[in-house]
Amino acid sequence: MKKKTKILAMVVLAMIVLLLSAVSANAQEADLPECEQHSYEDVIVPATVNADGYTLRRCSVCMAEKDKAIIRQIGGVKLSRTEYHFFNGKAFPDYTVYDADGNEIEEVYGYTVKKPSNPKKPGTYKYVVKFFGRYSGECTVYYKIENPSSTPALKSIASTSKGVKISWDLSEEVDYCLVFRKKGTGSWEEIARVEDKLTYTDNTAAYGKTYSYTVKSYTYCYGTTVEGDYDKNGLSVEVKIVGKPDKPVVTLKNKTAVIKWAKVPGATQYKIYRATSKKGEYKEIYTHKKGKLTYTDKKAKAGKTYYYKVRAYVGSVSGAMSSYTKIYITLSAPVFNKKVTSTPTSVTFGWKKVEGADYYVVYRKKNKKDSWKKIATVKASKKLEYTDNVKRSYYYSIRAYEKLSSKKTIKSAMSEDYYLGKMGKPKIKEIKVGGFDREAMIVSLLKDKPSKYQLYCKVGSKGKWKKLVAGSAGAYVGDRPDEYNENGVVNITELKMDETYYFKIRGYSEKGGVVQYGPYSDVKSVKLYYNPKVTVTLPKKEIKGSALPVTIKNNSSTTLRMYADGSKAFVEYETLDVFIARAEGAKAVDGKYIDIPAGKTVKVYLLGTRANPDYTKETAVLLKFRNNNSEYYSSYGYKNTKTFVKS
Repeated sequence: MKKKTKILAMVVLAMIVLLLSAVSANAQEADLPECEQHSYEDVIVPATVNADGYTLRRCSVCMAEKDKAIIRQIGGVKLSRTEYHFFNGKAFPDYTVYDADGNEIEEVYGYTVKKPSNPKKPGTYKYVVKFFGRYSGECTVYYKIENPSSTPALKSIASTSKGVKISWDLSEEVDYCLVFRKKGTGSWEEIARVEDKLTYTDNTAAYGKTYSYTVKSYTYCYGTTVEGDYDKNGLSVEVKIVGKPDKPVVTLKNKTAVIKWAKVPGATQYKIYRATSKKGEYKEIYTHKKGKLTYTDKKAKAGKTYYYKVRAYVGSVSGAMSSYTKIYITLSAPVFNKKVTSTPTSVTFGWKKVEGADYYVVYRKKNKKDSWKKIATVKASKKLEYTDNVKRSYYYSIRAYEKLSSKKTIKSAMSEDYYLGKMGKPKIKEIKVGGFDREAMIVSLLKDKPSKYQLYCKVGSKGKWKKLVAGSAGAYVGDRPDEYNENGVVNITELKMDETYYFKIRGYSEKGGVVQYGPYSDVKSVKLYYNPKVTVTLPKKEIKGSALPVTIKNNSSTTLRMYADGSKAFVEYETLDVFIARAEGAKAVDGKYIDIPAGKTVKVYLLGTRANPDYTKETAVLLKFRNNNSEYYSSYGYKNTKTFVKS
């Protein structure tokens, strides 16, 4: 009994403890602002273009809220540019998305931008901004690419005596316009480019035809040319006036007037008119119906001035007369002969006969801007030539004269002037002969250097002098802009053995077909001998190193000198100048030459200009010898093969 009572008491006590714990817990929960046993979730109400949005945290059990933040409504989209005056490439302006307070909305917070795919032609384009996340809705903004070339507004068109005249207006400044024309219902064809004006006169339009015209503008922009639009119908007109010819070109030839004029579209004939004064009566002197547009007035008299005009006709319908061209009928101007000769102290020139001239006057001046001074009179019955003794060069000109009567003389215009004068005598300083091709190099010295040289050569004392032209026979005659021209060096190749060559040289200059020649140099000669009395032996194996050993035997009865100057080695398609490094059996003098006694053999070590060449079986040498002041050249390859022989 006691045991049961004890158990019951313990149960009651436990229930009391649990009850007190529950009461205590409820009291604590009543003091807390949130229910800790439930989590909070983020809530977003997007902002739009019409209303603010917000974000907060809300309990999913008790719906309690906290941390509420306002999202300002969308303000709009702003572009960095809304207009482009054409753009070379694709035009994409920068953009900014902002809220109602003007603060920038960053793209990561909820929007995308759709741009146009190919904005590079004139037109209107748009950016579309679509919002998501913290924002909702859509905004669209626009920008333009404007054409800088405006469309020409055609104003007027008219048939005039000078052609069809069309005019137009432009609302924008452009760089140039192209004028197009079509006949009837044909296609547009470009006929002119016009800059800095808004009119054009078509002087190629033919009488009786109907034409349409239109104009298109062009503007340079960002490295490219932008084409404007154009009036596709254009303006039309029928040509009812015969064109007015340009003023004729009148020239003097053998005391006659030669009249030439340009074609007038549609014209079937032309009439030539002449007067003896500018405002005098113009009388018809010729009707031209076919052939070249030219007429020679053989009835014009010397010593008088005439005025000429031209008028075009289409059938019996005539156009306006051209403007006049006047001419004084006199002698033709003298023309210089093409050849002028000079010495160190004089210049001699001549001229061609002028029909009707009784005498000629020679004029001279120092400088281009000076006045002409008369220096000589030459009768027409004499040789038409003049020699002026000078110490410098001058400008020269000639005028022809004719006596019409005891009281009247007519004169020609001045001839073309030429700068002429003394020219120095060249000197052939030396002639160098060398190489497998046996080239002769003529080095000249020349005072008062001309612009070009001429080289003359003959073979043998009784041979004929021949001028060597640049580029032929390997001759450089000084008209090359390199060292040959500057130093007066000329070259002739393939000299024959045992022949004597004679050379002379002279300078010359050229202007307008007139060539001034200087004096010849003294004659200098050279003779090339082949020397059969030398035996040359090259190594039979390859030699690696800079020195090439060559064995030379003098088979003659006198001492023979071998020179390094002029001797060469030919290795791997390369020509090496050589000097004598050392010699066995003879003394080498400063590496320049050795003397080989009669009947003796020496071994010479030739050193090339290139370091460490390999002398192979392809190597050859060209050796220069002298005996009794005669030069000899002998060329050898391996196995004593001579690479050139007497010819």
